[in-house]
Amino acid sequence: MTWSYQAYLAAVLGISFGFPLLIFAVLLYLIYRCPKTFYRMIESMFSIKHNEVTTSEGRESIDLYGVLIDLPATIRGFVPRFALILMATAILTATLMLFFSGLILITEYVPSNSKCPSQGEMDCYTTMDNTYFYCNSSDTRIDASLGSLICYRWVKENIGTVDVLNQIGLCSGLIQAFGWFVNIFLRVLLHMLQRKKKSASARELMTDVNVVNITSRRRRLFKMCFKHLVIILITLTPCVTLIVLGAKNIGRTGITMIILSSIFLLSVSGILLFFTYENEKFKHDNIAFMKSDTIPVSVPEMVSQSNIPKKLKQDTT
Repeated sequence: MTWSYQAYLAAVLGISFGFPLLIFAVLLYLIYRCPKTFYRMIESMFSIKHNEVTTSEGRESIDLYGVLIDLPATIRGFVPRFALILMATAILTATLMLFFSGLILITEYVPSNSKCPSQGEMDCYTTMDNTYFYCNSSDTRIDASLGSLICYRWVKENIGTVDVLNQIGLCSGLIQAFGWFVNIFLRVLLHMLQRKKKSASARELMTDVNVVNITSRRRRLFKMCFKHLVIILITLTPCVTLIVLGAKNIGRTGITMIILSSIFLLSVSGILLFFTYENEKFKHDNIAFMKSDTIPVSVPEMVSQSNIPKKLKQDTT
């Protein structure tokens, strides 16, 4: 019995949404019931270490390439945990989808005026109006008037041990590639979003000394806007790619959408982690500043001890 296009589409969508929901539920269970297993998996995938509470005064945290992010038992502490779950879910979903689409439910995009796929008998449908076309041999040429096709088949033809091992190798390579992407992306975010530390006296100098500093403020504002714009562009790139593929009528198979969606989720998760870090750092810096006992004797002395240019010092004194 031949499956209709709607039946194949329902199967693809069901698998595409079912896998991530199932994986997310399993990881959510692991992080609260078997946290050691979860964090070991995170460390092996992303090289993000977990610091357990060893003393009564110790705090649970994750070591993000030298940056510590606290994990308190509050809603704020759930945000970095949620980001890690989201990252792991995206990668595991894409990996399982790659394995499944290569052996169980095979989906192939066939461009216009080309031959049928070399997967044996396949049910094909045009991308324009879902017209059915039966591919029974890789020597069959598709008529140009039909345009591009999307072909489906349940279970790979003449599947063997070598096919399974090859697919496992592809999945392993995909996990490694995603791990590299996360590592590079998080390090870039760390470089872009990390604030430079300032002493309490330097901050009081910036507060007390009424010096015209419009140019430097504009420069800092421009740099901050540029950094956030770059982050937004990187995050939205997968979504834009999907829109372009649809606009140009290029085949959007399930595995393509899953990989691009995974990259998008990885980017969003990285941003969640670092905005959590920025929020904590801003809060800790403000507390340290309020508790600081360093009070300058006079503004001229602070100006003389600072790194402000000579001309600026003369104007201030």
